[in-house]
Amino acid sequence: MGILPQNFEPFDNLRPLEAVHYWAKLFDMRKTRRDSSELLDVVGLSERKNLLSKKLSGGEKRKLGIALSLINDPELLFLDEPTTGLDPKARRDLWKLIEEIRGRGTTVFLTTHYLDEAEKLSDDVAIMHKGDIIAQGSPSELIKRFGKTTVVVLEGVGSNGLTEITRRGIEATEVNGDVLVPVKDPSEMRTIFAKLSSIELPVKDMYTRRQSLEDVFLTLLGTKMDEGVLQE
Repeated sequence: MGILPQNFEPFDNLRPLEAVHYWAKLFDMRKTRRDSSELLDVVGLSERKNLLSKKLSGGEKRKLGIALSLINDPELLFLDEPTTGLDPKARRDLWKLIEEIRGRGTTVFLTTHYLDEAEKLSDDVAIMHKGDIIAQGSPSELIKRFGKTTVVVLEGVGSNGLTEITRRGIEATEVNGDVLVPVKDPSEMRTIFAKLSSIELPVKDMYTRRQSLEDVFLTLLGTKMDEGVLQE
């Protein structure tokens, strides 16, 4: 088993090559199939292996942490919020790395608050609320079960616009100032657009998109809970 905690920070004055070699000494090296240089190559740090850890970027420190968690060649790898605080490119680089680790046969247990990350990387997702698992399944299964295939997005409409829309008998929710209108049946699309167009709203843009795992998460949190059991 390997673990990368959320608050991991390498020793500032150890170079990545030194850090991996030090961690490796804590394990029986005869059971480790990769040496220090190979591990750094796996995580994409071979060119930074002799740079002091304190000079690494946030994404590079996370990569070093993953390298250390792979020292003992684990069958199960726990990653706790591995991309928190990283810029978009660093996040994408770590996504690619996690996919490569999974492709090598390692089971990755990923904890994340980024639902796009969970949707991209996970074969199976468990959504937790107040310590209880309220839904579990593949991303596509959860979207099919709790979401709608398509939503109409009205950007920048806000709570006032939401009130006007729901007054007309149209189901809708607000997320970060945008209003989302679910489309349960593609045949309803024309009617929904006609109704929305008849309402005077300060819309920055209006378009359709596939519903995401984040939409499902927000829907689930808005669903009445009874003793930790989801009531559909």
